[in-house]
Amino acid sequence: MSFTFLKPSYVGDLLELEASIKSLGEKSLTVEVKARRNRNRVYDNIAVGEFVFISIGDVDDLTNHPDFLPYKAHGLGKID
Repeated sequence: MSFTFLKPSYVGDLLELEASIKSLGEKSLTVEVKARRNRNRVYDNIAVGEFVFISIGDVDDLTNHPDFLPYKAHGLGKID
């Protein structure tokens, strides 16, 4: 995970976040997040971050992975 602040934001600024998938592996997903401020219709990039999410099934068996990464319980209990 990395996050870089480029400029400050202030009270009254409208913040906008944009996220995009940077890479997709068999067990990982990397998401890039960009933040910008809107001050009187002037847009400035204020931060950028990269987050890596890893899919882990059963800790005893790390060779098994879900077919579709965005949906998995990750051992946190039953999802209805």
